[in-house]
Amino acid sequence: MNTFQFLIEKTIKLYESNTGWGDSDEWTNQDFLILSEKIQERTGVALSYVTLKRIWGKVKYDSLPNTHTLNTLVQFSGYENWRDFRSQNGNGTASAITAKQVNGNGHDHTIIDSKPEPKKKTLILKNILLIAIPAVLILLIIFIVSMHRLLN
Repeated sequence: MNTFQFLIEKTIKLYESNTGWGDSDEWTNQDFLILSEKIQERTGVALSYVTLKRIWGKVKYDSLPNTHTLNTLVQFSGYENWRDFRSQNGNGTASAITAKQVNGNGHDHTIIDSKPEPKKKTLILKNILLIAIPAVLILLIIFIVSMHRLLN
């Protein structure tokens, strides 16, 4: 089995575990519709249920998925992108978080309902905005009050 196929199968196993839906060989069309919605909710990217069925091998398709599709698939499981997923899983080993998810009981619905942790840069930006916006508003109010007093 080539590395790409290994990584696709690992991605599929993560989805089986994270959804708690069991073996994806038994998934129905409705399951792929629901999964498509969940992926969009979690990542903000719409992947059609047909695309998902192609990746899962339910629909014959000879081309490889594009990078955008691969990025979205693994972002759902908490990875930054396909490159991050590949670097952590390319040699057949999993990160501690991934191993915990895969080796769990497979029925923990909190995994699919929780959002991936925000990245450090995102947290820093949010903290700056939480301070900057009120500070700018206070300065604006002081300026307006000062101008009002000067004009009267």
